[in-house]
Amino acid sequence: MWILLPGDLMADYYSVITNRGKELEAEALAGGSRIVLTKFVVGDSNGKQLKPDPAQTQLVNETFRGDISGLAASPEQSSQLMATLVLPPEVGGFTVREVGLLTDAGELYAVANCPDIDKPAGGISVNMQFRLAVSDTSDITLNVSTGDGLFLRIDQDLKEIKVRGETAQKVARESIGAVASTSIGFNNGSGWYKIATVVMPQSTSTAVIKLYGGAGYNVGYFEQAAISELVLRAGNGSPVGITATLWRRSPAAANEVAWINTSGDTYDIYINISQHACWLIAQYDYTGNANVTLRSTPEYSATQPASSTNGKTYTLYNSLMPPPDSYPVGAAIAWPSDATPAGYVLMQGQTFDKSAYPLLAIAYPSGVIPDMRGWMIKGKPASGRAVLSQEQDGNKSHTHTARAQDTDLGTKTTSSFDYGTKSTNPTGGHVHNAYGHMDSSGSRSGTDFALADGGPGATSRDTSNSGVHAHTVYIGGHEHTVYIGPHGHVVIVDADGNAETTVKNIAFNYIVRLA
Repeated sequence: MWILLPGDLMADYYSVITNRGKELEAEALAGGSRIVLTKFVVGDSNGKQLKPDPAQTQLVNETFRGDISGLAASPEQSSQLMATLVLPPEVGGFTVREVGLLTDAGELYAVANCPDIDKPAGGISVNMQFRLAVSDTSDITLNVSTGDGLFLRIDQDLKEIKVRGETAQKVARESIGAVASTSIGFNNGSGWYKIATVVMPQSTSTAVIKLYGGAGYNVGYFEQAAISELVLRAGNGSPVGITATLWRRSPAAANEVAWINTSGDTYDIYINISQHACWLIAQYDYTGNANVTLRSTPEYSATQPASSTNGKTYTLYNSLMPPPDSYPVGAAIAWPSDATPAGYVLMQGQTFDKSAYPLLAIAYPSGVIPDMRGWMIKGKPASGRAVLSQEQDGNKSHTHTARAQDTDLGTKTTSSFDYGTKSTNPTGGHVHNAYGHMDSSGSRSGTDFALADGGPGATSRDTSNSGVHAHTVYIGGHEHTVYIGPHGHVVIVDADGNAETTVKNIAFNYIVRLA
């Protein structure tokens, strides 16, 4: 918080040089010395407003003492001295009604009264500007500590900084942590705009340009509240040039960046952005050895300028600009757990709400997630099958040839043996019949034996029963041979294998993203 002290306030509040201060001025003028101001003091005047008195050598009731942060002559009035005083956040619990400036010897040089300034303990710092009319500002100097007490002197509208040029303005911004900003408009439709001219020495320098807002103006089109960041870097001169990188955070942000080296270390910077990118805010900053001149009304070209060099565009992924899906919604993903991650489900043949998950419905219009338990995925053949159709397990149709190897064992000899002499059974007794015939002439035929009757005719007789006997058979040692020629055999192949056709595998679940 900034407070202006006497000099710009009403006549009831003013500053005076103390009697001792006037003595010091006279001594400085006579002896060619200088008055060195180092400290300031504030007090509460014991709870009431008092007029400053030149005879004072101290405040009525001092509450805080600190280092003077800045001291300079006013650019409007050369005889007016301006001192910057800072009450840091950690002090407070009092009201400021009186202020004084001290020399390096601790003597009160000037004193002023002011309207009540409440300084709470903690939370904020209070910056005060003490203005004092002096006879000759050249006789007064400031001895400033180099610690936290060093603050930039500031006027009401920063005119005194502005007139000192861009370098002074940059130092001022850096001193208070500010970044230069301006409004900028890309009013000619989609295309290329020369947004800035930069000077970037090849001894390594950096410049940044940040755009707030993007293409679009309709209420509810949130993408137009875009952020685009350009980061420019110069190298070591080998090769000569710059590296230009655009970082996008929204679809309505700038799309591309390019640059042209116009001369030496000077480059024109171009961006490509879509139409309706009006009234954007641009912030920029650069290192001490560089410079950025931003174009509030950039030059327009429908096409990329000739001879320009392309930079690189990167997308900062976020909920507005999510990264491209590594797995599109609907793709089956192998997952090594029974617990599914958020936003995914196991593929078990269940139905889903197509209105709640429209992207999943594009993959599965039936509203049913395939049951992948126990199933493998196979690339769809060129013809003959529909996507998501099932095929049962089985072997490809084929034939077998089988044979037992042909063999020829030739002629084999059995083992030798000797049964010795064997007897036959004592049977076989029998009789024979014999007959004879004699015709009338007495001629005979048949067995010649004496017939019982000597007359002509036939007669027969049986021989006596005789012939019961036994035989012996000799079966000596001998061998047999068996012929086994070439031949084949019938082969029976027994069933073997698993219950289904498979390969070596590890069991995973299949999951699918819900979207």
